[in-house]
Amino acid sequence: NHDPYPKPDLEGGYLGDQYPLCSDAPKRAWLVKGARYEFLGYDYGGKHERIVHDLIPGSNLFAMLCNAELSGACTFKNIIELNATLSCTLDECGHEGVVVVKVGVGLYEYVPAPCVHPFFANGTTVVEATKKGFSQHC
Repeated sequence: NHDPYPKPDLEGGYLGDQYPLCSDAPKRAWLVKGARYEFLGYDYGGKHERIVHDLIPGSNLFAMLCNAELSGACTFKNIIELNATLSCTLDECGHEGVVVVKVGVGLYEYVPAPCVHPFFANGTTVVEATKKGFSQHC
């Protein structure tokens, strides 16, 4: 959850002014260069349990997160940031958003880049109540 009301900063702007809009995030942002994953461990009972995606061992994302040794066993790092944009493989292409991915026996959480949601949508009208009636601001 985020606070929907804009907060002023100390320079006359608003907190988050320097961040991109969340609506401008690229499609499949979880595969884009710079996407960040944090290792959760081997068991996950979080609130997003229904959104755990099993990655296919042949996929590019699986290979990046598995970081396999010569024996083929995955060696999980605590934090992984993608150093290149990856192409999706099979069912990965159908996922709109990814929260948790299963890589072999390990689980990673995708941490989206910081972004902001606008307080007002385009075309929104603000109505302000006064003692004499209403005044409109656009």
